[in-house]
Amino acid sequence: GGLVVHVSSGVSGLVAALILGSRAQFDPDVLNTGQTNIPFTIVGTGLLWVGWMGFNGGSAYAAS
Repeated sequence: GGLVVHVSSGVSGLVAALILGSRAQFDPDVLNTGQTNIPFTIVGTGLLWVGWMGFNGGSAYAAS
């Protein structure tokens, strides 16, 4: 059942992005500016990693 949910949401997101189009029509300099922030990337990755460990730990000890 999980594959159907993830594929459906992925296709829906892709279709929505294609319908909305590029943001370059609103801000011509959007493609020329640097959009990368290394500290935020590292912090976000760490938060996802810690959160995922808690998520899996909680599911392993679920009451069933």
